[in-house]
This record gives sequence, C-alpha cells and structure tokens, in this order.
Amino acid sequence: MGPIGGIILADHYVVRRTALDVDALYSEDRDSPYYFQGGFNVTAMVAMVAGVVPIVPGFLQKIGALPSAPKAFATAYNNAWFVSFLVAGAVYCLLCRRSGAQVKHQYD
Repeated sequence: MGPIGGIILADHYVVRRTALDVDALYSEDRDSPYYFQGGFNVTAMVAMVAGVVPIVPGFLQKIGALPSAPKAFATAYNNAWFVSFLVAGAVYCLLCRRSGAQVKHQYD
C-alpha cells in the first residue's frame, strides 16, 4: 500500500498540481491525460517496483531465506510502509520530470 499511496499523492500534488479532470478519468479516449501508454502508466509501474525493492532483503531475512543482511535492510523492512511510500513517490516524480511529461489541463 505504501508505494501506491506515494505514487498517487505524488501524481496528484506534484506532477499534476491538483488539476483533476474527472470526466477524463472514466474516458477510454486515447487523448485522455490518464491513458498513458496503451492504457498503462509504465512510469508508475517502474516507481512501484522501485518502492518495493529496498524492502525485499529485509523480508527475505525475516522469513529465513537470507541468512544475514545489513541492519539497514531490517530497519527498512520494519518501516516498510514509510520507506516504500517515500521511495516510490520520489522515483515517480523524478521519472515524470525526466520524461518531460506534460499535464493536459482541462481549462488550458
């Protein structure tokens, strides 16, 4: 849930600056600002994976699949929601900025 929350809030407050086109949310039109690439937001998927990756070593250590790992991974796992929220949100913002994603505003 952490990475999803981070991505949603980053998209709404940072990338789109609270501009929300409710009609476009439910549109199947390819010109919709929410259509992305074939209906999938690949940037969000990459950010989601980036948010989960730092947690995996701590999880593997916790279940016994990884005999030892640095203490930082155990700490990240114990704070997984916050870590994944921040990492996914930050990665999403950086990828959107790097790709130069332009937000189509309803009133522009």
